[in-house]
Amino acid sequence: MKHPFTGEYIKMAAAAAEVQAIRMGMKIFESGDFVIFESAFTPAGMVSPIDEHSHGVPQDNARVWLPQLRQLMDMFGDFRSSLEAFSAALGSQAGAPDGYFDKFKSWEEVTMAVLMLRKSGKIWNGQGWLRGAPPTR
Repeated sequence: MKHPFTGEYIKMAAAAAEVQAIRMGMKIFESGDFVIFESAFTPAGMVSPIDEHSHGVPQDNARVWLPQLRQLMDMFGDFRSSLEAFSAALGSQAGAPDGYFDKFKSWEEVTMAVLMLRKSGKIWNGQGWLRGAPPTR
C-alpha cells in the first residue's frame, strides 16, 4: 500500500514532538495509522500501515507516527475550532512570516503548519520547528 505523504511532511511530522507524543508515548496505534519502524526487517524510512491485526498492540520498534489529514484536523478539536484555526493562521496577525504558507505542497503539510503555529507557536524552517509566535488556544 502506497502512503499519501510527501517527503517534507514526513520530516515535519517526525520533528513535531507535540504531535508524536499523542501516539508514540505508548506506541499503540489504530488500524489505518501510518508508522515508520526501525528494525532489521524494514528499510530505513519505510512507511508502513498498521493493519487490523496489529492495532491496539504496542509496536516497540515504531519511531515515527504519520498522522493522516483527518487525524490532524481532529487535533484542533471540533470542526468549528479547525476552521477558526485556519482562519487565524492565514490572517495577517498570525505570527507567521509573510508567504509562510505558500511553500507547502500538500494539505497535510499546511495543516501540520497551522496546527503547530496555533498549538505551540512554532513555525517550520525546512529542518525543524522553531518558536515563532505565542501559541493560541
